[in-house]
Amino acid sequence: MDLPLALRIAPFSDAAGKRRAVTAIIEDYARNHQAADVGITLATSWLPAGGLIATAGTLAIQAPLVYQPMVREIGRTYLAGAPDDEVRALVHDTAIEGAKWDLGVLFGVEFFEEILTELLREMGAGALLGIIPFIGSIAAAVLDAKVAATLTWRVGLMAAIYYENGCAWLVDRKTTYERAHLLIHGLSAKTEGRFDMSGVADTVDGVREQQRTLLRRYVETIKDAVGYDHLREVLDMQYQIEPALIDAVLGEIRRRRIGDVRPSAAAHENGAANGEAMPVLSDEAYERFRIVLRVYRNLHLDDAAIVERCIADLDISREAALEALRRERSRTLPGG
Repeated sequence: MDLPLALRIAPFSDAAGKRRAVTAIIEDYARNHQAADVGITLATSWLPAGGLIATAGTLAIQAPLVYQPMVREIGRTYLAGAPDDEVRALVHDTAIEGAKWDLGVLFGVEFFEEILTELLREMGAGALLGIIPFIGSIAAAVLDAKVAATLTWRVGLMAAIYYENGCAWLVDRKTTYERAHLLIHGLSAKTEGRFDMSGVADTVDGVREQQRTLLRRYVETIKDAVGYDHLREVLDMQYQIEPALIDAVLGEIRRRRIGDVRPSAAAHENGAANGEAMPVLSDEAYERFRIVLRVYRNLHLDDAAIVERCIADLDISREAALEALRRERSRTLPGG
C-alpha cells in the first residue's frame, strides 16, 4: 500500500503516550468482548450442543462488533499527530474508516476463518465439552472467556505492530499474527496487562530498524528546509519522537555528511554588497520556505526571527527571505 511518508511516521510521534492509550483500548475491548461472549454462551445453555454453537457463532459475529472498531480506534490513536498539516487533516477528515489506510477491513470473518483451525487446536478438548447440554455450555463459557480475552489481545497487538512498523505488516498479515500469537501465548481469561506495549518496537524483530529507516527518509526530505542544526529540536519538541530514535537517525546522517558544505549566509550578503546579481527566488525554493515556515510558526517565532533562520537554514538572501514571506502573506489574505 502506497502511503504518504508523513503518515507512515505518524505512529512514532509521542510513542509512549500512544502505547499507553492503545493498551487501554485493547483492555477495554477485551473486557466487553469477554462479557458478551460468555452471555451468549450461557443464553444457549438449554440447546443441544449449545455451547459449541455459541462458541462458533461468537467468532463470526464479533468481527464487525469488536475487532474492526478496535483496530480502527488503535489506528486513530497511532496516526494522530502526523508531521504534516495536510496529512493530519486528511486522517482527521476521513476518520480512518473507508480510507486506503483503513486496517479494520482486514479483520473481517475471512481472517478468523484463516486462524480457526489453529484456534480450535488451542481450545483442545474444551471445545468438545460444548456438545453436552447445559454442563457443556458452562464449560464453553469458561473457554469463551479465555478465547475472547486472548484473541482480542492478539488482534490488538497485531494492529499495534502494524503501526509501529510504519504502517506495514511483518512480511504479511499471517506472519504478523504468528508473531502476536507467540507474544500472547496460551489461552487466558486475563484481560489486562497481557503484553507490555512499551517494549513493542524493541521486542518485535525488525520494527526498530524499520522505524529508523522511515524516519531517516523523512529527515532527508526536511533537513535542508529546517537546517541540520535544528533537526533535533524539531524532531524532539515539535514531533515528540523518542530520543533514542532521534539519536540513531541523526547519528547515521552525521556519519554520511561527507563534504556536505553549503555557501554561507555571509557569502550571500557579500555577493549582494558587491553588486553581483543574486538568483531570483525559484518556485522550488519557495516551496521549501513554505515547509520550514510551518515548522517555525509552530515554534512561535516572529517574522524577523523566521527571516534570520531562513537565511541560515535555506541558504537564501535576506531579500529572497522577505520576498518569500510577502508571497506567503498574499496567499493567506482574502482573495489572495
